[in-house]
Amino acid sequence: MKLSKQFLYSLYSFKRVSAFRMLKVGKPIGYLFFLTLLTMIPVLLGVLLGTRSTASIGALPLPVELIILYVISTSIKFIDVSILAFIGLGINAYLKRNIQYRHTWALSAYAITIPTLLLAIVENVGFIITGDYVTYMALSTIILYAILRYIPKPKHRST
Repeated sequence: MKLSKQFLYSLYSFKRVSAFRMLKVGKPIGYLFFLTLLTMIPVLLGVLLGTRSTASIGALPLPVELIILYVISTSIKFIDVSILAFIGLGINAYLKRNIQYRHTWALSAYAITIPTLLLAIVENVGFIITGDYVTYMALSTIILYAILRYIPKPKHRST
């Protein structure tokens, strides 16, 4: 499945996203790189047009600074997804679904799409939100819960 379709489904179809748990681990990882790049486009345009500056890192050229910013941003996304996947295990137990951490990790990668885009828009417009990370994780948790609800409960085997 193409990244663009994964992106669109993660915006509106939680039921379809719940099936993404079966994808190989490379798909959600690639999706996180794509999502980070997508949210960095306004920063990149602002730097290129001169309306925004990056924090200068010594005497490094601008392309190197942008690559470092991308790597750091992507690393933060991976940490966020890992934390959310751990929270997803608790939601999984509450909903009595039978999925593993790797499944909640994959689903968490898609659950952060809407909060990531909202946070990127808010930051690029210039608003400052107190507790934005808490809001981001709370919204991501709600979306992950909505996705996990679409996973079928395990069938009970009769003996």
